[in-house]
Amino acid sequence: MKKPSVHFISLGCSKNLVDSEKLMKQFSASGFKVFFDTKADVAPIVVINTCGFIGDAKQESIDMILSYCDLKEQGIIKEIYVMGCLSQRYAKELPAEIPEVDGWFGKFDYLGIVQEVQEFVDVATTKPFVIQVCDDSHRVNGKSFMEMFCLNFSHRLMAALDCAEWEFEQFRQEAQRFLANN
Repeated sequence: MKKPSVHFISLGCSKNLVDSEKLMKQFSASGFKVFFDTKADVAPIVVINTCGFIGDAKQESIDMILSYCDLKEQGIIKEIYVMGCLSQRYAKELPAEIPEVDGWFGKFDYLGIVQEVQEFVDVATTKPFVIQVCDDSHRVNGKSFMEMFCLNFSHRLMAALDCAEWEFEQFRQEAQRFLANN
């Protein structure tokens, strides 16, 4: 199965650029197609290497993260991972303030991004799964557990399969027909 593409954006100092290049090499060696500082919608997975050294660099990093969060909300991209100095320095604050980001990594643990994305792709594309219908009466913010689970799972599966929404909808309909007949 084809692995999704990964888009890298490196902000800040030359160390960030070197770290981004190391990570790109790891993704490439794992079979992912990588892009660097290209147009926003080139890949379903985005890795942003941030700078947290001076005020302007912090603002540039936050603006970049938020711009990709907007693209994720529009369905243009599927996954956002943030690494680097800013995410290291504000490890407690950022995940609470920007929950749209799928993973936060500091300046020393960024190689964990490859493992996290690889495990997700492996599970979503190669391992069989069973969905068991459960009591759907519990609600959070007006949504049932199953609604939240299915919405999150379908977006992650679309990213792992590197497919468009209409392709995934076709897959979902075929799966429903199969389940109805079996």
